[in-house]
Amino acid sequence: MKLIFTLPALALVLAAPAASAAVIVNDSFNDGGRTNGTDPNDASWYTGKNITTLSVTSNKLSVDPSATFGFILGNFSNTTIAVGERLQLSVDLTYVSAPVDLASGLRVGLYYGSPQVTNEDNGRTGHYGYAFGSNPGLASASGTNVFYENSGDNILGSTNGLTAVGSPVAGQSIVWGTSTHSFLYSITRNANGSLSFSASIDGNTAATGSLASPLNNNYTFNTIAIGQGSMDVVYTIDNVLLQTVTVPEPASALLGSLGCLLLLRRRRA
Repeated sequence: MKLIFTLPALALVLAAPAASAAVIVNDSFNDGGRTNGTDPNDASWYTGKNITTLSVTSNKLSVDPSATFGFILGNFSNTTIAVGERLQLSVDLTYVSAPVDLASGLRVGLYYGSPQVTNEDNGRTGHYGYAFGSNPGLASASGTNVFYENSGDNILGSTNGLTAVGSPVAGQSIVWGTSTHSFLYSITRNANGSLSFSASIDGNTAATGSLASPLNNNYTFNTIAIGQGSMDVVYTIDNVLLQTVTVPEPASALLGSLGCLLLLRRRRA
């Protein structure tokens, strides 16, 4: 049987695998509250450490730190990523005044903690997870990096605790200023049990890395952490979107596409 591929059919074969996503958190703070309000898929937000005020203003979560190394925590339901899934977090962030040139001045992570945060201003030394740091005051090809953190230290490292993941490749940082910018952070569980990490600012070159196995052999997460290093600039966050994304294996997607082509060919024969 002779197969003739038309251009539309060839496009079907060459098309990228379709990803499917499941939303875990979708928080735009439109309900005016910070603790799991009426908006669907809200998170519950708490002051983790060194935060004077945490409140919703003009449909944004405003964070006013009292000292350096302050951070906030957002609770969500226990979420375990399966093989081939990635846990993906995107957030819009705006500084009220321009941040300084500081390595890992911005720090963001996804953690697991038991129990979760239910009180304010607690260092949460029992949490462990993975984070990235970015210099918000310098445009640099190596200004964003990915880390992991065992339990026993304050979340997002404070003055220590953050350790570079394996095979680290630095990513682009930007001069944040007082404009709104976005970051995208993801953790992928691979078929061999390893974890891959990616963190990018405004779609620029991502920082990447990996670990051969997860901390405490645990693929479950329930906490978003957003904070700062040795700086204490007021900032707001908005449009917090956390989802699990599944991308079919390329080989499976190709076989599926070829199967569709064969079926179309037989129907036309």
